Amino acid sequence: MHAFASFFGTDEMTFYATSSRFPIDPTQPRERRYFNRFSDLTNEILGARIWAGIHFRNADVQAENLGREVEHYIETQYFAFVH
Repeated sequence: MHAFASFFGTDEMTFYATSSRFPIDPTQPRERRYFNRFSDLTNEILGARIWAGIHFRNADVQAENLGREVEHYIETQYFAFVH
């Protein structure tokens, strides 16, 4: 989500995400989750992975930080030449 915030120049953006996982009834519309910031979605995903028992918080926090560093590197190294 850091890439979206960087692209739009702000973390604040009202949007929704639709999940297609575990449909109860395929003929019904999917659940929409509304967010006011890109970071809100990142935080919800991080929390969901921990509650689901997939990861420990420290591993997800480190992964988020690594993703932020990769996004920053790409933005400064690649997009610096595009502008």
